[in-house]
Amino acid sequence: MRRLIAKNRGVVSIAVVIGILIGVAVLGFGGNKILKFSQASSLVRQADELKINEKYEEAIKLLEKAQDKAFTQSLKERISKGLEENKQLIPNRDIYYQGVEKDNKGDLKGAIELWDKIPEDSIYFKRAQMEVDIPVNKPSGEQVHLINYNHAKDPTWKELIAFLEKDGTDDNLFIKNSFVCSNFAEMLHNNAEKAGIRAAFVLIELTAPHSHALNAFNTIDKGLVYIDDTGKGFTEIRKEYLDRTCEFDKVEYIVEGKEEGSISIDVPSVSPEYQFYEHYTQTTKNLGDKMDKYNLTMDEFNKKTVIYTKKVEDYEKKVEDYNNGITIYNEETDKIKNLNEKYDKGEITWEYYNQEWNRLDEEIGKLRAREDFNTKQIALDKEKRGLDYELDLLNKEKQNLDNERYSLRKQEETLGTCIWKSLGKVTKIKVYW
Repeated sequence: MRRLIAKNRGVVSIAVVIGILIGVAVLGFGGNKILKFSQASSLVRQADELKINEKYEEAIKLLEKAQDKAFTQSLKERISKGLEENKQLIPNRDIYYQGVEKDNKGDLKGAIELWDKIPEDSIYFKRAQMEVDIPVNKPSGEQVHLINYNHAKDPTWKELIAFLEKDGTDDNLFIKNSFVCSNFAEMLHNNAEKAGIRAAFVLIELTAPHSHALNAFNTIDKGLVYIDDTGKGFTEIRKEYLDRTCEFDKVEYIVEGKEEGSISIDVPSVSPEYQFYEHYTQTTKNLGDKMDKYNLTMDEFNKKTVIYTKKVEDYEKKVEDYNNGITIYNEETDKIKNLNEKYDKGEITWEYYNQEWNRLDEEIGKLRAREDFNTKQIALDKEKRGLDYELDLLNKEKQNLDNERYSLRKQEETLGTCIWKSLGKVTKIKVYW
């Protein structure tokens, strides 16, 4: 039994040895694969670190080496995906940093033009800009879609005005239930951001009750400035000075609990502070009162000129009648002169001459008695002096009115008149950057 057992142990020992030998052979063959897999995985991890550091070219080289060592399908797919991603990221990275270089040189517009070429699904697109929908609906039912450029900067007041003067948002027509204030505010926001100017979308609630959309800019020198770019067509709701041409780019004045106001940017002295709006509205009202007073005075002056013109017409009629009388008188005296000449030449008899002379002399006497030329002449001269004096007064009054009109016009030019009717009291302000 012991011998049997011993024999069996011998058999087992030989089997174990053979098994070990076979295992070593197998291990030698499989160990090579395991080593390559380990090396490939290490290369992939290194490539991932290089990718994080934007060293895509180096990452590609490592992945190509890892590709030769990989033998599992999952690792091969991972390497293939990594190669594709790194290759796609190279041009996007280059474009992005070219834009950054332009931005650093002050050419943000040029930078944005480059960044717009980057695909929207790229990480570099997201570095350059961020798109967000805010909870404000447009007439189409879509939410307001804002595009923010991460490199956009706060402008100076002068830069903001220059941008508004070039931008064409306000040239669009306001169409009720189609293209309204929220559309204008969305467009101006996105245009400003694309021009490198940081902008906000603003929604205000008013006591009417209704809401209104506009924009905000955090200027470097004048702080937060509100702008309303709603274009022509909004006049059905908001009456402006229709007899004047005013910019639809408007500085908006909003403070919770106070009256909303708007003044066009083409007003020479326009400034964004609410105190300016309060002072401007009062000054404008005072100017309006002066203009109303001037217009009343001008109406009275025009009435005086109408009366004076009637007096002149009456005087001219009197002068015409007087001149007609003088003409008739001269004709009668000429007849006597001709009668004398004929008698002197012996062309007529004494009897005819004497009879005709007496008749003419009687006619002239009657004419003198009826016309009273001397009295009329004196009266007409006096009336003429009176009219001349009245004309002189009218001319002086007209000169004073012209001076006042010129002064009011200069005040109007300096002050500007493009102030818009208030939409009501502001109850709430919501700003979306």
